[in-house]
Amino acid sequence: MMEYSERRKYYHIIRQRCYAEVIGSSVWIEKLATLKGRICLEIAHPSNVREAHEWKTEPKLNWNGILETANDKEPRHFDVAVFVDGKLGALAHGRVSKGKRIVRIDRIARNPSCDELKRLVVPLVVDIAMTYAQKLGAKSLKITEPMDKLVSTLIDVYNGSHELGWNSFPYEHVSIPVVS
Repeated sequence: MMEYSERRKYYHIIRQRCYAEVIGSSVWIEKLATLKGRICLEIAHPSNVREAHEWKTEPKLNWNGILETANDKEPRHFDVAVFVDGKLGALAHGRVSKGKRIVRIDRIARNPSCDELKRLVVPLVVDIAMTYAQKLGAKSLKITEPMDKLVSTLIDVYNGSHELGWNSFPYEHVSIPVVS
């Protein structure tokens, strides 16, 4: 069995490969054409997300607390920090179930002053999370507590289903099947 630090490195490498694979795909090269050479995807870590505390977003999230817990206890968690021109433009975080059958996106936030990422953050994060889920062999991607205006898009674009939750997973979510 791998030591914790080895597991953490292993999953960091997988996530970084997912970032590169998605952003290097022809679909995303076209969508991000105006940001060519200006966008960078990185592992989200408390040291590189300090700017998020200044965002005027609701609800106000403690990204340091979220990421410290994830980095300390959950080496296979899902995260991404999106930078545009060296400034933090968006963050996302989620978890992977113990059996690696489900990848969840629990939080997505865009810096309100980063107009370049408007309407791009959610599809970019979903595509990265889907790629991560495929590499882990997961069966489902869940976006927990999505904003009402996103539910129909997630269902239509990603063939998802809207669920209100149940005893062991009491969160409203959109469940998307992972296609290999």
